[in-house]
Amino acid sequence: TAEMAAVAVERPEPDISLKKRYTRAEVALHKEIDDLWIIIYGRVYNVTNWARKHPGGEVVLTNYGGEDASIVFETFHKNMKFVRGHMGQFYIGDIVDEEK
Repeated sequence: TAEMAAVAVERPEPDISLKKRYTRAEVALHKEIDDLWIIIYGRVYNVTNWARKHPGGEVVLTNYGGEDASIVFETFHKNMKFVRGHMGQFYIGDIVDEEK
């Protein structure tokens, strides 16, 4: 129904205050297809359940599992508004500033 469609489209932004903070070393532990995290511009995304559905294939994500994929992400995603609209569901936290 139209009411259900409206609900599906209205995704609230993730509440950043509730998200965890991770070190790059912690993220690096999640690099396998069944436990896959990536970093994009300082944010950590758990893409485990998305990897096998990714339009570019799971290998694209597994190649960058546990790593910063910011540059390759931007290179292959030309419609950033569309892509960012779907990223919130995978966002689990932020990278801590390890230089402090």
